[in-house]
Amino acid sequence: MPEADFDDSKTPKCSNLSKRVCDAALLLDYALTKGIDVDPATNRAIRAIQQRKQPIDDFDTDIEENGHPEYEQIILKFDEAFRDLSAMMKPVRADTLRATNPKCGRTYMSLGLGTLRSEAEIWSFKMWMFTGFALLGIGTTEFLQELTTRWFPLNSEFEMDWVYGMHLYLVGLNILLPFIYGLLGACLYLLPKCHDFVSNRSFDPLRIAEYKSRMLLGFASGGIVMYFVSQIGVGDANEAPNGDEIIQLSAPVLAIIAGYNTDFIFQAIERMVAAILPKVGVASAKRAQSDKPSVHKVSVQSLTESLLAATDESDKVIIRSLLESARKNL
Repeated sequence: MPEADFDDSKTPKCSNLSKRVCDAALLLDYALTKGIDVDPATNRAIRAIQQRKQPIDDFDTDIEENGHPEYEQIILKFDEAFRDLSAMMKPVRADTLRATNPKCGRTYMSLGLGTLRSEAEIWSFKMWMFTGFALLGIGTTEFLQELTTRWFPLNSEFEMDWVYGMHLYLVGLNILLPFIYGLLGACLYLLPKCHDFVSNRSFDPLRIAEYKSRMLLGFASGGIVMYFVSQIGVGDANEAPNGDEIIQLSAPVLAIIAGYNTDFIFQAIERMVAAILPKVGVASAKRAQSDKPSVHKVSVQSLTESLLAATDESDKVIIRSLLESARKNL
């Protein structure tokens, strides 16, 4: 069973010590193989409990049932040694060592040969597949674009179903193409990271979900970045009044950048929100309300002057009614 599926809640309590001893021994062997200077006291504490003839599970159970202070002291020293060794070996842990060891892996794409692959190798292979899929999608789109533009355009000379089908496929691929570019950017970011983790024996299976989310964000960012960004400013804008630092980028380049660095699209959205919100904020509403009393004031004053200047009694009645209506609306 992969180490990522290990659940302490489903494991008997007596096996916790066994697992810690196995993890400590595995980590200690790796440190010694790499020529890392390990404290002799740490080495002795781990080897002391590892080399006991009594099974470790029985040893732990015996302590819980009968109580042996000398045994408890051995376990206490072991736990302290394991803690110090784990802190010294970070980011390498026993879990990461198993995840990069084919002997602790499982069969995956072995073509019936039963070849074991580590979790790190499986994830690296999946990254290759996603990268290949992105490149294949981009290449197919470019090929169909060239084919339909030069040799099989939509006109009366090529009224054939397969020509219409090819153009229809091209329409769908053109819609997905920015997303595929974003996925390619995410793969270009994750592939070197994955290989570094494998070579350093620090690949953590618990972070696979994070890598999947990173690919999904890259896929989505590549498709929506063109709606927020059309150009990029390079350098200090205050030092270049002629605007030479503004670089126009093509849609594929923007999509790859957005997939490679997902913070790019988030920062673009935040800048746009910061630029839009002040224009529709509370200050605008206050200005619109302040104009209303001035309009009424001018109207009442005009009606009053008209009333004083009027000579016909019927006109005065009409103006008085208008003044009364204006006062009610104030």
